[in-house]
Amino acid sequence: MKKIFGLMLLCAIMVGVTSCEKVAEDIPDVSQEVRLKLNYTFSDSGSMTRSNGSEAFVSFYDNYLKNKVLTPTRYDLIFKNIETGATARIIGDWNDEDGITLPVGEYIVSGTSNPRNHYAQLEPSSDYEFISDTVFLSFNEQVKLSAEQTSLSLNATHNSFLLLFDLKDVKKVNYSGLNDKVLNTHNNIYTIFVNRLSTRSSDIIEITKNDGKESTVSLDNIPFEKGKYYYFDDMTYSFSIPEMEEGNK
Repeated sequence: MKKIFGLMLLCAIMVGVTSCEKVAEDIPDVSQEVRLKLNYTFSDSGSMTRSNGSEAFVSFYDNYLKNKVLTPTRYDLIFKNIETGATARIIGDWNDEDGITLPVGEYIVSGTSNPRNHYAQLEPSSDYEFISDTVFLSFNEQVKLSAEQTSLSLNATHNSFLLLFDLKDVKKVNYSGLNDKVLNTHNNIYTIFVNRLSTRSSDIIEITKNDGKESTVSLDNIPFEKGKYYYFDDMTYSFSIPEMEEGNK
């Protein structure tokens, strides 16, 4: 299996070639391969940074994101050779010790790393796959693979926004749309990652207090941005929304 990805690229390179001389002339030497263990780090660009609710977020980020507790285990990546245009799609797990094997060269790497429920969803049109306890990640960068490499660390960009609810005396917080989901709590902070809002129904947060009282917060028409977190104020029952910045400076 480790050789399959290298063979995929070789086959793609050979498409349209009619002679051995043409192969030697027009394509690079791909006889050298590199076996890599894949990993990733969070990119500084577009990272989740906000002022309001920062103490709650920093604690959550350090304990559950930075340490990769609530991060996806699976990736779906496309390696495109810059010189030949050949591509290989690789789906696997970050914890796979065997890694991958590819010909040496320069590549554009793109793709996603999403929660497992996203991949397991039987109905791709279902909105449930766009909300999760786990962060959604995306990748798009240029890398150079050399024969001496043993690992490749990619820069992950947040492909979802985070909702945080610092609530007191709460029995349950529920995300209601086409599918309901009860939010998990981490040190009394309720959290959920959202890849996008529903396109077919309203998105509502339902809060049930210990005394049985219920309240709802509509997420519709709020300008959420991927890569940012939004802190819910228990006093005003509203989200902290960032001010808009001037576009021409």
